[in-house]
Amino acid sequence: MQQEKPLSYGKTKAIELPFYPLFFALLPSLHLFNQNVHLVPPSDLVRPLAISVLIVTLFWAIGGLILRDGVKGALFASFVWILLMIYSWIPGLVAFGAEIPSFLWFYLGSILLLSWFLAKIASKGTQVLNVFGLVIFSFILFGTVRVVASPARAAPGKEVPNLVRQDSAKRPDIFYIIVDGYGRPDVLREKMGLDLSWFEKALRDKGFVTLEKSHSNYVQTELSIASSLNLGYLDTLLTKEEVLGQERSVLQPMLDQPFVASKLQARGYEFLSVTSGFPLLKFRGSQSVGNRQRGLTFLESGLLDLTPLRTQGFVASSQFDVRRERLAGALDNLMELAKPSVKPRFIVAHILAPHPPFVLDADGNEIRPAGPFGYWDGSDFVDRVGPKEDYRKGYSGQVAYLSKRLIPILDEILQRSNGQAIIIVQGDHGSKMGLDQNSLEQTDLTEAFSILNAIHLPRQLAERVAPDMTPVNSFRLILSELFGEDLPPLPNRSFYSTYPQPFRFEEVTHQLDSKKIPPQ
Repeated sequence: MQQEKPLSYGKTKAIELPFYPLFFALLPSLHLFNQNVHLVPPSDLVRPLAISVLIVTLFWAIGGLILRDGVKGALFASFVWILLMIYSWIPGLVAFGAEIPSFLWFYLGSILLLSWFLAKIASKGTQVLNVFGLVIFSFILFGTVRVVASPARAAPGKEVPNLVRQDSAKRPDIFYIIVDGYGRPDVLREKMGLDLSWFEKALRDKGFVTLEKSHSNYVQTELSIASSLNLGYLDTLLTKEEVLGQERSVLQPMLDQPFVASKLQARGYEFLSVTSGFPLLKFRGSQSVGNRQRGLTFLESGLLDLTPLRTQGFVASSQFDVRRERLAGALDNLMELAKPSVKPRFIVAHILAPHPPFVLDADGNEIRPAGPFGYWDGSDFVDRVGPKEDYRKGYSGQVAYLSKRLIPILDEILQRSNGQAIIIVQGDHGSKMGLDQNSLEQTDLTEAFSILNAIHLPRQLAERVAPDMTPVNSFRLILSELFGEDLPPLPNRSFYSTYPQPFRFEEVTHQLDSKKIPPQ
């Protein structure tokens, strides 16, 4: 009986031993992290990196056993891993036209031919791939280290002076409900043909003041919320070095423990938060209420979406399904918080709707948008998901669903508080069908900056709300008039910045509503 040939690396020298499969295993996670660094905490890298190395090592072992050669097994493992990681690209390439499939077949055929060639001269091929893998890995790792090592900043508002405490009965619950991307109804009517007059009327009937000329201060979520919760414009809240650095991570402390929360906590308030999936908005200084976790992080789900496993429900739920559940769960949690508590509460609820991806129609039925999962908006949506008409249709359905869900929640809050609760329902920016993420000149500023801004306040204070008040002044008004703070209003200003350079601000205050861009 012939003795089975043991797994071997032949006479391979140490310098020719293959280690490139391990580099290839790490690259997708690091690349996806670098592309979404403002969404993914560095700690979320550990598990996908470890699992990727484990999978490639398993492929390596299987290939080595089949081919009876560890060097060829390394090539086999790398080839299978690359095919898995590019799977999601194939349908998109084929859909672009008749010439692409032939190119695709040529591309795959070339990989197979190259694999055979390298297998024939395994040692020389290994050296080339080792160097190639090391160079690419080093390049991506440098970007990752640079981002992770960027200096953090101390949260503003840490020093809170002694404040005159009020009786609990005079400290109403404060709800700050951020509806991400909810535009001003009159602008949505003009730009998208949406009729939300029923929603405006419902808000007014409940005692809300609807600000008919309100704009956001910024056109990006993190910037807008950091500004409104810290009562100032970012060019004054950030240092010169932070502005020049253009790193969104400097906003994290301002979001985790904002100035407004510190002020209210000093008066005996509990700081609670409800989130719905946007990774940067965790409000870590708060008590998080019922965040929905499905076992996979954003990074892990993004990696899974690259592979054939994204279509298999038994492997993991689709990110689109998770998004639906998170939206519904956040609104359910907000309804639960309508119940009164012993202590007064400051509740920040970030509802990631009607912002893309669009996963629900007007009746709450699930829809599946084209393209891979992502929070792309404006020109990024058009580049990666579909045309503006898809945006219009998806936005219209999701904003209608959200509006229907909000009405009973607001009813419950007001009923439970005997009408005493302070409630702000506010868009962090407008809809972005006409936004260009990289160009001010190509952006429909009126659409992008005009926001829903509805506030429920004591009647004597509601009468003092200006119709053009912007979010930076919302809590300045509340803290000054109800809690005796000396926080005079700031000028209402709006700033555009591109996505790649978030802190390179260009003021557009005087351009808003001054010239109407026809509906698109």
